[in-house]
Amino acid sequence: MKVFPLVRLTGCFALIAAAICYCADALSILLGVNSSPNPIAVNGTLTYSINLTNVSASPLTVVVSNSLPASVQVLGTSTTQGTTITNSSGVIFSLGTLNNGGIALMTISARPTAAGSIVNAVNVFLSGAFTNVTTNI
Repeated sequence: MKVFPLVRLTGCFALIAAAICYCADALSILLGVNSSPNPIAVNGTLTYSINLTNVSASPLTVVVSNSLPASVQVLGTSTTQGTTITNSSGVIFSLGTLNNGGIALMTISARPTAAGSIVNAVNVFLSGAFTNVTTNI
């Protein structure tokens, strides 16, 4: 039996509204992030799946960034809408306008190159009209 050094995945998720919005409506989006497999062997293929749903009554302009440590090599990306940029610190998905009820699916295939923990930070930047003015400060 061959023993592989294992990598444990941990997550950090943040919701940040664009400057023109001041504060994001708590009910504007639903965000789901999944990583598999967990744990994973060094040099194995890791898949991050990000699902974002606009549950507001208005269209939103959405950018999603996924920060990854230097010990993770991005192999490929896909999204159901918009464009993707991969750089040394992770992946940026510029989704454009996501209509109310719209769903965007994003995927990152990656390879951990060192044993240890991986912290995956997903940030969502929104702009648009928010319907619940009580949460807009």
